Amino acid sequence: HGHTTINLTVAEINNAVPGNYTLMGGSHFHSFNLTATDFANLKNAQIVSKTDNEGDGHIIDIVCI
Repeated sequence: HGHTTINLTVAEINNAVPGNYTLMGGSHFHSFNLTATDFANLKNAQIVSKTDNEGDGHIIDIVCI
């Protein structure tokens, strides 16, 4: 099923504040955690893959474009 894109600002990526983020999709959501290491990887143009916190087994790929 489809989901919208999560938009992180340049400031959020540069500040590298670890935390819980939410990806909305239709009438439901998936949340995931980003760590300081994840932000460093995003800054280095790497794909960060996270499993949703809800236990649905969804893999969320995060990229910085």
